Amino acid sequence: MEDKEKKIELDADGQPLNGGFNKVRNRNKAAATLYGILNGITADQQLNDTEILFLQVWLEQQKEMKGDILDIYDAVKAALEDGVISSDEREDLKNLLDDCIEFSEKVFEKDAEVNQFVGFLKGITADGVINETEFDKLKQYVSNVPLTVQKVFPFNIVYDRINMILSDQIVDENELRELNDLVSDIVGTHFTEDGDAVGGATSLFNEPIPECLEGKNVCFTGKFISGSRKQIEAEAAKIGAIPQNSVTNSTDCVIVGTLVSRDWIHESSGRKIEKAMNLQKKGFPILITSEQVWNEYISQ
Repeated sequence: MEDKEKKIELDADGQPLNGGFNKVRNRNKAAATLYGILNGITADQQLNDTEILFLQVWLEQQKEMKGDILDIYDAVKAALEDGVISSDEREDLKNLLDDCIEFSEKVFEKDAEVNQFVGFLKGITADGVINETEFDKLKQYVSNVPLTVQKVFPFNIVYDRINMILSDQIVDENELRELNDLVSDIVGTHFTEDGDAVGGATSLFNEPIPECLEGKNVCFTGKFISGSRKQIEAEAAKIGAIPQNSVTNSTDCVIVGTLVSRDWIHESSGRKIEKAMNLQKKGFPILITSEQVWNEYISQ
């Protein structure tokens, strides 16, 4: 899998230059994410006005959905016309999505798992609330994935938070509010606040940079508002930091870009975050933070 990724030619922002590669992968990711969203917004067997609006907005923001899987796009819109997704309609949609994924070029298995999970997280937080029924479905979802997947970002963070909530065997409203905020930060979607169903980069990481980065190894991942990857790395070099292309044992700081490239939302960026978090657990003092924190640091 790593060998395949290394052969992909990237642009200045670290994104694939092959448009066909992007198109196929985006289509499959859109299908996997939509599958997850449908399961998420119907987790409590209800569909409120905000969740319907979320799904409609998400569909309108998906360019990929208007191409090879137009039938899915139209089927979902038709199902939403009466404001209710029946069990038959949901099953038909599931079959359409399964067919799309089965008969097109495969994404990596872990990527499909992650994108479906991200869709589910978007679905249960679409209306800005995670209720007890949705919490139970989330707990069941995370418990049923293989142990190897539970260790993958963002499964690991959600899994740890669920265990923390259940430690006293009581699930209260404050814990559910905090869980909703955490999940929204992970997927970068705050629909009830900004009306954006697609969202931006994960806003989970915003740790301050406590010390001088001169002589420190810094790895940038994702896409940045403030410039191209080369420009950002040049700024880092000016203050004496050492840019790295990948996360290693010697990495001191990982900076996550604000803009999401949907080609790589849970591949390049996600894997660097995942590796940094795994190294943190092993005792390596790697700081993970955001483009905003980085810009504030270099402007001082």
